[in-house]
Amino acid sequence: MSKKNRIIVPLSVFILSSLFFLTLLETSLRISGYLVGKSRRQLTAHDMKEYSGRINILCIGDSYTWGGLLPKKDSYPGILQKMLDKSGKKDVNIINWGVCEYNSAQSLDILRDQVELDKVDCIIILSGAANLFNLIGYHSQAGILENMRVYKMVKVLSTNLKSRLMQLKARLKKSGPEDEYADGPRPVLSRTDGLDGEIRKKISLAWSYTNNKMYDEAEKMLLDLDRENPEQPEILYGLGHLYRRLYDSEKAEKYLKKAIAYKPDLAPAYVDLGVAYENMEEFDKAIAAIRKFLELGADLKEDKYFNRAFKVLGHSYECMGDRAESIKYYCMYLEYEGVSSDYSVYRAIAQQYLYQSRYDAENLTKTLNNIVRSNPVMKKDKNITSFIRYFENKDKWEKRLEKWIYADLEKMIRICRQNDIRIIIQNYPLESPVANRAIGKIVSRYSLPLVDNLEVFNNLWKNGGQKENYFLEDGHCTARGNRVMAENVYAALIRERIITDEE
Repeated sequence: MSKKNRIIVPLSVFILSSLFFLTLLETSLRISGYLVGKSRRQLTAHDMKEYSGRINILCIGDSYTWGGLLPKKDSYPGILQKMLDKSGKKDVNIINWGVCEYNSAQSLDILRDQVELDKVDCIIILSGAANLFNLIGYHSQAGILENMRVYKMVKVLSTNLKSRLMQLKARLKKSGPEDEYADGPRPVLSRTDGLDGEIRKKISLAWSYTNNKMYDEAEKMLLDLDRENPEQPEILYGLGHLYRRLYDSEKAEKYLKKAIAYKPDLAPAYVDLGVAYENMEEFDKAIAAIRKFLELGADLKEDKYFNRAFKVLGHSYECMGDRAESIKYYCMYLEYEGVSSDYSVYRAIAQQYLYQSRYDAENLTKTLNNIVRSNPVMKKDKNITSFIRYFENKDKWEKRLEKWIYADLEKMIRICRQNDIRIIIQNYPLESPVANRAIGKIVSRYSLPLVDNLEVFNNLWKNGGQKENYFLEDGHCTARGNRVMAENVYAALIRERIITDEE
């Protein structure tokens, strides 16, 4: 065998074997998808036959319809059924056909393959959020490669792996409160503070102890100074800052408030007070303290420590559920910090972005690019430049996703209208910008009745409702949250005269 053949033959075997393996994997994935879909379609037909002769309302969607990890009776369709039964409308049957993590294409498949549509009177649709991570059925804007099951599987695995690596990288930074705010401000001393030279030297030494983590020495010196010189705001502030660094937030609050009472324009004390409240999870107080600091007009570029004020605001708004304000202040933190290797900020912006609608990927990219342009040093910061590229690509991808969701919803509408089925569309109760934008456009285009869950829940927060009472940590509704959704749908059914208001 020639030298050329010794290379070509093994290479050909490798290529053919790889093609055979990929073909086998592709075929297996397609058969699995078909069998899963077939079993679901058969069950749907059975449900329709069982409830023949009644007013059948089919609820289609993802885990928000299914009910997440809650018992099926606590899903919004389950609660809606109980509400109808209690009001004497026992001839109305609610069928929960939500499937966890189903995207709009899969919901469309349920509708397309439904052989009993003549028995359905109304369909309630809530679909599209899962399209962000579930690419099954994505073909309307895809090429041959993107439509292959193997390609989609690799794409999803790659996306999830990148997300895991980003989270791991952030955790490895170990950026707990001690690390985040370790470098304290310079001691706040002025020539008009009434302190003699010896006391000023001791205060400066105590600050040096604090910044070098010699906390016992700093505490002893500052307490001695406080006993000998009561009501001195600079000493009180030193103690407040020290206790904040030691996570003793109650003592920190006590001394910082005393310092501010004697010297209301002591700007750095408000930053430490904000951090102390943040550590105590009293986020409204943290925001108030930082806003007071900003009102004093301190020179933010004079001391890098002051930049932490924006991070406190970002985190506090994040914890209070105001995602857009959170992004705003995290971006301001990056702007004033100049160069940041704090991965927790990038991760926080990415997470908050998913659940708000003020910023789309395009204007968030523009905001971040403006930050870089105003600070040339940041152009060399790989963290923020990579982060911007992520959102630049995200913008393109989201536009394609939105177009995909819209197209699937449009096909669902046509199927319903061809079968004389009434339609009600819901939007998502928590911010899901891509899906909710597509839903809003389709509702406007076809003049469809909309159950505006997002507005209802936003009004709840404005009136003092606590988000943890209505949503689980994973973003799905609690039974109480599902009751609100059920009430919204119930009102829409009456408003559209699909059911009567009479008992």
